[in-house]
Amino acid sequence: MGDLNLSKLEKDKFISLNKEQFIECVYHFNPSKLFLDQYNSIAWNMFYKSLEFQIYIGDIYAEKPLFIENSNLLVIGDIKTPWLSNATEGGALIVIGNIECDYYNHCWDKIGLISGNLTANRLLINAFSDSGLFVLGNVKTEFFYGEDIWISVGGNVELEYGIGYCLALDYKTSKKIFKPKYDKEKSYKYLKIDKNSTDFEVHNVIHVASQNFTSHIPIEKADNKKTD
Repeated sequence: MGDLNLSKLEKDKFISLNKEQFIECVYHFNPSKLFLDQYNSIAWNMFYKSLEFQIYIGDIYAEKPLFIENSNLLVIGDIKTPWLSNATEGGALIVIGNIECDYYNHCWDKIGLISGNLTANRLLINAFSDSGLFVLGNVKTEFFYGEDIWISVGGNVELEYGIGYCLALDYKTSKKIFKPKYDKEKSYKYLKIDKNSTDFEVHNVIHVASQNFTSHIPIEKADNKKTD
């Protein structure tokens, strides 16, 4: 790919970029100070090793579970799918739009930056080491699993059950913490988890809960083939 012509980027297609082109697109499609401040705080995670960069312009509506296998993916639009799973460690998923799903899985060493809202109707799994998730809008889910790995949120947070918490983007000044409506004991009971379970056992139960939902449904994978 040569010089980038932003006005001629094809829609509804995964397009490979180099690092400089990827950065140019981030600044072009959302130049707001709040967004760029968050982006600049996490950009190191995308560049510390050689990874691929891709952009998708348009909404992604998948009737099947969607695995994001791209190392660094910038989506200019909304994502709606029964289950969204970040399937590749490292890099970042940047969405200039909203995400709505039933189940959301983050990933180890993965950074997520969403300019709008993140709604995971049933389960939101964020407890992956060396990862970070930043949502400038609202977060809503029935069960949040993010023990020791919080989500930084710019808007409102609704967590019915859960293990973990979210922090306001301006936590350093506001000290605002968002916790689930029901405590840890009631949340364990909700998923039929023994209160004396180890962290490893809890982690397994929660992951099985998400996988059972999708075990009989073919997976739809984001196309990460190189395009010229």
